[in-house]
Amino acid sequence: MGFIENNQATQNHDEPWVTPETLIDVAHSIDADINLDVLATDMINQTYLNQVQQDMALVDTYNVSQTPSIMVDNIKLDDPFDYEQIKRAIEQKLEER
Repeated sequence: MGFIENNQATQNHDEPWVTPETLIDVAHSIDADINLDVLATDMINQTYLNQVQQDMALVDTYNVSQTPSIMVDNIKLDDPFDYEQIKRAIEQKLEER
């Protein structure tokens, strides 16, 4: 049984289940070049907490509902994958300056 199947079968959905230990297990189970000791230390020490809090503040401020999201001059574009929309929005803002 794989990590996801095992986790779904054993987790209690009423309690937090994403812990440093489960994240280390996930990192260990995938084929990636991850230093598990550094990962564990960073999670325990909350090394990136300030950056995460800043990102969460931006999510609230700009009503971000998906990633990626594209903002042009503080305006969220409807489709972050529509190159023409992105290009038009940038060109429009440049013309306004």
